[in-house]
This record gives sequence, structure tokens and C-alpha cells, in this order.
Amino acid sequence: YRLYRAPLDRLEVPSMRAADRVLVNSRYTAGILASLGGEAEVVYPGVDVEAYADVAAAPPGDAMFLVVGRFDPRKNLPLAIAALARLRELDPAVFATVRLVIAGGLDPSRPEDGELAAGLVRQAAALGVGDRVELVFSPTEPERLALLGRCVAVIHAAVDEHFGLVPVEAMAAARPVLACRSAGPLETILDGETGLLRSPTPDAFAGAM
Repeated sequence: YRLYRAPLDRLEVPSMRAADRVLVNSRYTAGILASLGGEAEVVYPGVDVEAYADVAAAPPGDAMFLVVGRFDPRKNLPLAIAALARLRELDPAVFATVRLVIAGGLDPSRPEDGELAAGLVRQAAALGVGDRVELVFSPTEPERLALLGRCVAVIHAAVDEHFGLVPVEAMAAARPVLACRSAGPLETILDGETGLLRSPTPDAFAGAM
């Protein structure tokens, strides 16, 4: 992968400087490009609102938090498990009603994906929350929508997500989003209205949960 990316990375910025118009997915991405000497216009990605309008309300008494994202180290998935464990210390009564589902693509050709998934299982067991954490690998679109319908909120733990389509999809399904106060989510989530933006620490995320 690194060999494949190396020549493309060297050509990327010069190619963009030669383009008549460059479009990026967020002001955050535009800022990074500007720091490299490029200019761009922001065009936010959209979601099919109608596809999410029929997602059912969460069933009563089932406080399931959902994380949707590839099993990729850049998604910062361990933060969600650490926050769940911290929630047990902050408020045992609330913790007793909560479970966490992490659902995302897992590419068998990428050993690091499997290693991350195994690491999440070990982390949950070590923190004593293994019975409240479920991993769902490569869900189909109907399965993903069904998970959205069973959750009370979506957790988006990635720190440097350039845009982040998952929070927008969650909000289209009328689910609040707990996300890091950085990068793309600063442009999509209204803190205190459509979700909560917090520092990427177990304490901050547990408090928000």
C-alpha cells in the first residue's frame, strides 16, 4: 500500500495546483490543502434522507450505543470501549442499562483489520465490559439500518475525520451523535442540538453517554 501511495502522494498537490477547480468535502480538508499551497471549494457530501426517514424509533428500555466504522486504527474505536468502562464508574445505574455495538467493514485481506478487532475484544474483557460489547463485521445495508433503528445514539470516535458521513446518516435517522470536537464533525453536528461534541477522552465521552 505504501509503495502504491508514494508516487500518488508526490503528485497529488502539484496536480491540484494545475487543476482549474478542486473540490473538497469540508472546510477542514480545505484548510489542510491551503497549508500545502493549494486552493479548493467545499462541496459537502449528502445522504439519501428518504432512505433514513423510515428508521424506527429506538425500542424503550434498550440503551444501545452504536459505533459505525471500518475496523481501521484511524477510526479510534478503542475510545468507545474505554468510555463504556468509565461510565460504569461514573454512574453504575446508567451503565447497567447500556450496551455498545461496533459495526463496520472488515477486510480479510488486511491483517491489521483482524488484529484491531481481536484487540477490541481483549480490551473489553480486560476492562470488564466484554458482556456489554458486541462486534458486527461487514453488515449489509439492511442490517446497518436495523442497527440504527435499535440505537439511542451513535458514537463517532475518529479524531481527524475530514468529513464523516456516519454522523450525517445518523442525524438523518433522527439519532444524536457523540463525536470528537475536531475536524469534520465541527461542521456537521450542532453541539447540544443534534449531538454532543467532546474531547476524545474516556471521561468526556462517558459523561456525554
